[in-house]
Amino acid sequence: MIANIAEYDSKEAAEWISLAVYGDRRSPNNSLRHSGNLNFVSGLEGDHDAGTVSIEEAAERARKAGFRALFHTTASHRPEAPRWRVLVPLAHERALSERDALMDRLNGELGGALTGESWTHSQSFLLGRVRGVPYTCINVA
Repeated sequence: MIANIAEYDSKEAAEWISLAVYGDRRSPNNSLRHSGNLNFVSGLEGDHDAGTVSIEEAAERARKAGFRALFHTTASHRPEAPRWRVLVPLAHERALSERDALMDRLNGELGGALTGESWTHSQSFLLGRVRGVPYTCINVA
């Protein structure tokens, strides 16, 4: 699905993704997506914005580490300044208290390439192609 995701005119028009299960407690801003309402995580979402590691190198590191992952470039990606995200499904839902350790392991396997927002528990990321921006999607199975 992500490899063939729709193309959008701008990143603001793209879809959102979060690999978490939220409850029904609303925030003061009337949002369900907040850390206090996060019940379980079903996967990890990582972000690379530093432009220092190519998506291909990151995917190869995941392959060598032996875990499943889906990598895709972001709307701000440029070949000379790579920007990408990684989605890692978990075998079963995990408690929120386990997420940081799992992110630490993922980041270690990716050579420390992930940025700080990757550890924000209720972080969602935009998902989709932006017209005119090079897009790459790599599935590591």
